[in-house]
Amino acid sequence: MKKIILRLDLNVPIEKNGNIRDTERIDAVIPEIKKLSEKNKIIILSHLGKGEKKDSLKPVENYLRKKLNKKENENIQILDNVRFWKGETLKKSSKEFKETAKYFASLGDEYINDAFATMHREHASIVGIPEIFKKENKKVSLGDLSKIEIKNLEKSLKLAKDKKNKTLLILSGAKISTKLPLITKFLDLNAKVFVGGGMANQILKDVLNLETGSSFLEKDFKISPVIKKTLLTSIKNKQLLLPIDVILKNKKVETVDKLKEKDYIADIGPTTLAILKKEVENSKNIILNGPLGLYEDGFDAGTIAILKILKNKNVNILIGGGDTLVLVKNLKIVSKNKTFISTAGGAMLEYLAKDGKLPGLLALN
Repeated sequence: MKKIILRLDLNVPIEKNGNIRDTERIDAVIPEIKKLSEKNKIIILSHLGKGEKKDSLKPVENYLRKKLNKKENENIQILDNVRFWKGETLKKSSKEFKETAKYFASLGDEYINDAFATMHREHASIVGIPEIFKKENKKVSLGDLSKIEIKNLEKSLKLAKDKKNKTLLILSGAKISTKLPLITKFLDLNAKVFVGGGMANQILKDVLNLETGSSFLEKDFKISPVIKKTLLTSIKNKQLLLPIDVILKNKKVETVDKLKEKDYIADIGPTTLAILKKEVENSKNIILNGPLGLYEDGFDAGTIAILKILKNKNVNILIGGGDTLVLVKNLKIVSKNKTFISTAGGAMLEYLAKDGKLPGLLALN
């Protein structure tokens, strides 16, 4: 019987009492596990959280085994959190990385990666195993769910590259440093780009020299002069869109040119929302990643308003980002027709920025 190493993304939120808050990621891979375990032994690898002591996959294993029959359970082995192995996340050149990859690879004779949300990581279970297997002429391949992800990301990317399609990229989140290549790429493609959250704060401060008060800014990072020039030109051309008014943490609305030293930006303001709604209505290809406000503090009105429009819009729509998916689920927005909900956040953005050249995919090729 063949032994297949199946790398999955079972990184689900687990409460202190061991209850799994959201089982969607586990439920999604059950059909693949059932199919593969019919005639093979399956060794399942996944990470959970940062690999701290509390991050055991045991609650996930308990839940998963209840969904499988006796034969399927006999044919699967679930390794505990791969991040418990120090070498999993260290540099490829390190001794620990090589030893960890070698150990994982020794567990089977075929490798399938169906953890698309981790494909941008150069970790031992993502790139180390397939590199060893290829040298040994063992089979490596992509899982079913990852193929669906790539198909839909490619569709959005292809539409974005055709300038007739009126593409709108709505990008929000805390840190801008890793997102600048994607922003500049889509500006080059003549797409409209709306930036919100902490990323917008950084542009308001570094590019437009505006006061952002005590709002979130990325620590020890400043936008370079070359990128500043590109962004400033795009702002003047109304291709790069930023909040022009905001809701502060004290729930007051203020324009971005009148912020004071102690103000803290929490969400986009009503005028900005109206402008963004109009852009959404006029676009034929829409990509959204990240909530526009501090949704965990209750500032989710802007994001919800946009998601409600997207729910009823019949154009190509791609939505991703872990935090966004909480709101998507609450609004009962699902993948159907021209809408696709990606399970990935960082991997989705890197895929779009790098034309699919992610470490995990390159390792399989």
